[in-house]
Amino acid sequence: MQAAALDHRDANASVMQFLSELIHTTRTREKKLSFELRDQLMSTMLRPKGPILMSTLITASIFSLSTCSLPNVADVLLEFMLVDRQ
Repeated sequence: MQAAALDHRDANASVMQFLSELIHTTRTREKKLSFELRDQLMSTMLRPKGPILMSTLITASIFSLSTCSLPNVADVLLEFMLVDRQ
C-alpha cells in the first residue's frame, strides 16, 4: 500500500504498471490462467485490500504525487472499475 504513494517517477510507474497488470489479469479470458486462480486472486487480495488501495491512490494523487504520475494511477483506477464497481 505504501508503494502506491511513492513520489519517485520511475518507482511509481513500475508499481502502477504492476498493479494495473495484476488487476487486468483477473478479468482477462486467456486460457493460460484458470478461472479458479483468477477468482482466488480476487477474493484473497484485491477485494479485501481494494478499498484501502483505492483510498491510498486517491489521497496520494491529491496530496503527494507529481502530475506525471497521475496517468499511471488513472490506469490502475480504471482497471479496478472494470473488474468490480463495488
